[in-house]
Amino acid sequence: MGTKIVQHNIFGEMEEIRTKKTRKEVFEDYDGFVNKFKPKLTTDDCYTPQYVYDVIRDWVDENVIPLEGKRVVRPFCPGGDYRNFDYSGDCFVLDNPPFSILAEIRDFYAEHNIGYFLFAPALTLFSRLGKNEDNVTFIVAAAKIVYENGAEVRTSFITNRIPGELRVTVRGDLFRRVKEATDRMEGMTKKRTAALCLSGACHKQRAA
Repeated sequence: MGTKIVQHNIFGEMEEIRTKKTRKEVFEDYDGFVNKFKPKLTTDDCYTPQYVYDVIRDWVDENVIPLEGKRVVRPFCPGGDYRNFDYSGDCFVLDNPPFSILAEIRDFYAEHNIGYFLFAPALTLFSRLGKNEDNVTFIVAAAKIVYENGAEVRTSFITNRIPGELRVTVRGDLFRRVKEATDRMEGMTKKRTAALCLSGACHKQRAA
């Protein structure tokens, strides 16, 4: 068996960061060999699982801006054009944008005074301050999100709707909410898989 490597995250919790394989495991890792030739996923291909989105939406409603009465919109979809999206009415953008054009998107929203709460890669969260962004707050959560296409991205957030002069905040409560939701979903998936396996085994026994 390989060696598991763990470390404390920024919220003081132990997390496994990787597993170091033995030489024999590396040699016999056929799946790893095949994966080298598969197209690489990019952060622009990410689709947020609904259970993760719901947790984050609830957190935003409680901690950033009351969402009751607002038209919460998600303009970022495959083939969509966020610039020509309908932002009429009392709308608020809560979505996971293409990370490669995140700064461009923030500039557009600042120019048109559109409120937003956007997902952002934790590693490059502070890479650029857009134009006219004196009211932007960077929310450090470093939540491990496995998106629907299988990409795993440490995710933090950016919003322009926290009042006052708060520019950076570290939110362990948001990190824990996403983690708890993910753990619940993984637990449910394992139970369903075990039930299906057991059902299949029983069916084979009856057929024998």
